[in-house]
Amino acid sequence: MSRFLIGWALAGFVTCQFWTSIMFSPNVVGFANALAGGWGNAGGGVTQIVMPYLAEGIGKHTYAFRAWRWAFFFPGCLHIIWALLILSFAQDTPDGDYAALEKKGKKQKANLLKELFNGLCNYRIWLLAACYAYSFGVELALDNVLPAYLGSQFGYSIVKAANYAAIFGMMNFWARPLGGYLSDLTGRRWGMRGRLWLLWSCMAFGGLFTSLIGTAGGSFGKTLAFIILAATGIEGTCGAIYGVVPFTSRRSCGLACGLVSAGGAIGGVMNQGIFFLNTPTVGAYYIPPVDAFKWLGVVMIAVSTIGVGGQYFPMWGGMFFPARKGYTEEDFYFAEYSAAERERGLHLASSAFASESRSMRGMKRLASDAASRFKQQQEAEGDDTAHGSPAWGAVTRNGV
Repeated sequence: MSRFLIGWALAGFVTCQFWTSIMFSPNVVGFANALAGGWGNAGGGVTQIVMPYLAEGIGKHTYAFRAWRWAFFFPGCLHIIWALLILSFAQDTPDGDYAALEKKGKKQKANLLKELFNGLCNYRIWLLAACYAYSFGVELALDNVLPAYLGSQFGYSIVKAANYAAIFGMMNFWARPLGGYLSDLTGRRWGMRGRLWLLWSCMAFGGLFTSLIGTAGGSFGKTLAFIILAATGIEGTCGAIYGVVPFTSRRSCGLACGLVSAGGAIGGVMNQGIFFLNTPTVGAYYIPPVDAFKWLGVVMIAVSTIGVGGQYFPMWGGMFFPARKGYTEEDFYFAEYSAAERERGLHLASSAFASESRSMRGMKRLASDAASRFKQQQEAEGDDTAHGSPAWGAVTRNGV
């Protein structure tokens, strides 16, 4: 029961990513999500350092079987304090809390069943969940595996091995925010297609160096270097993924964040069970560490190719295919509502985001669109002049 409740509490990551997704504009949402998520995940690295020392210190004053249990009071109290601070000082959206907006008529109550159906039918979300299973899921598995691997490979004590392994988790302080920042940067320059190519590149980079961890053998320097490079790619991928997630659906954005996050948690269990939860006594299923790391990296690269290569947004395109001509952001996000809902004006809740997300067309296309609009305006002004009416903005002899 305790494990169940702890897992339930950790679903706060999903609400955090949804919260930052609706609080920040499309051109910076990747960095906002990555900074919040990265600093949260860096807690895994801090935990690797703090908890062994804390349990060891408590163990000097009581029995060992009590010490590790008492140590968990520290993170538990931090959870409670932070939750109370959020409830006291935070708000739901930049415009205010949901309850106040609904009372003023500025927001309609969500139809949970329709939002659930809309999200579950969105294949882009499922593909990103698979990518997260082999990025954040790999991170979870390596957080658990690396202390034991470094201890057995180099003969380090539990505390020393945990300290070195903590480097992998603490890379989240900068690697995941970097992935989100680069996602925003490439998005502003090359649009959604730039975000997708960056995401694939980060994931393939992480997969490559994950494969190489086991090949370092008895060289601690090489092992640590490969761990750092793998962490850079894996954690940068996590940031880049949540630079794409908010665009998969506006109506079901919360569900999208939840499903992708769930993919990471499930991936952590799967990866550890498939590649690392084995010993020589298991028999034929035993996978030596060198092969475990190698094949885990290979699977990462394969999943990135399918999961990211399969993404396609008709108004922006995908990695390999251009946008559908004439298809707009409004067409995409308004389609999440039925005809009856659009008649009631419910789709207008997505209109501001649709307008702001035009930046995902990329600089070249935005410039081309601006030139086309200017040309159409010039032609319209020419037609007005030919029919004897003054052009827009023209001044007549009477000054009118």
